[in-house]
Amino acid sequence: MKKFLLFLFIGVFLFASYETLAAGGGGGGSGSGGGGGGSEQRLRFTSDINQISNNIKEEVSKTVTLSNGREYKIAISSVNVDNAVIIIQDSDSIKIPLGGDKEVDLDNDGVYHLKILLNSVSGRTGNFAFRELRGNERRSTKMIAVANVADRTASGKRELPEQASRGKGLKCGHLSTVRERVDCRLKLERDELYEENELLYLPEECRALEGDEQDKCIENYQKTQRCWKFPVGDARINCVKENLKLKTLKEEKESCKNKTGDERKICVNDYKKKAFDLVKFRFYDLEERAEELKEKEIADEEDVINLVSALEEKKAEFNNTSTIKEKKRIILEVRQLWKDFVRKVKK
Repeated sequence: MKKFLLFLFIGVFLFASYETLAAGGGGGGSGSGGGGGGSEQRLRFTSDINQISNNIKEEVSKTVTLSNGREYKIAISSVNVDNAVIIIQDSDSIKIPLGGDKEVDLDNDGVYHLKILLNSVSGRTGNFAFRELRGNERRSTKMIAVANVADRTASGKRELPEQASRGKGLKCGHLSTVRERVDCRLKLERDELYEENELLYLPEECRALEGDEQDKCIENYQKTQRCWKFPVGDARINCVKENLKLKTLKEEKESCKNKTGDERKICVNDYKKKAFDLVKFRFYDLEERAEELKEKEIADEEDVINLVSALEEKKAEFNNTSTIKEKKRIILEVRQLWKDFVRKVKK
């Protein structure tokens, strides 16, 4: 137990230094769509702005322009003491509780496009935060189902859906190597990437796993998607800890210490698994940050492809090694990969 706690402390310490090495932010931009009462009738998202706050009175309509140029109409039907009702495209209505949020499919294509939060209410005016959902965040229940309905072979390994298994419709998922898939995926337009994930949502790390382990891996990736709305740093990591149900070191240690026999062993192993998942999320976080730098034309595409491919291989290596010494070695190697990448970006 002491040995493991020491390892985790070292791992957290090593990764803490990444924040000082970041060549760019990771939370997405935010903007204001104008004042209340409909003075600005358009909510426009761009590649740099994915969140807009707006004071809107009831019975006011807005045109939402997504970063891909598509436009949709929403109307604030009513603003009440503890909720607001929004009409989507003059048809569907949603009710958002005060302090709550809703994910919205703007055109009934089975994909979430917006997350709308009702921050506060003043009279008949609500303060709303609109966030455009991008990448894996955008997958709806329908898309998750597509990823999970794949049949299994007798060995328990996930098979692709029939269409995907023939490569039809998939632009990247059927390619044979990690680097080929990463290279292909990073060159897709946003809409193409959405379509790819609809056909097959299977993170690279999960490909090498089978049966229940693969399902758990996919589930962990799904859990952490909402954490990308937080900026790089403690807020994002705390979101991941919450989703992984990972308490503080002291709380986890006390919880296991009060158990005996097999229960204590299970407790320690569960804690180690969650802690290792957190370490791998930090690898994932570096991938996302590198991709954001590419999108902003700060980082060279080839450098990003090399980094993401290497990090995916390090995640697989991290899973396959069983000793604390080897896992620490991998963390140090990932740290060096990131340093080398940032050095290139700064040039």
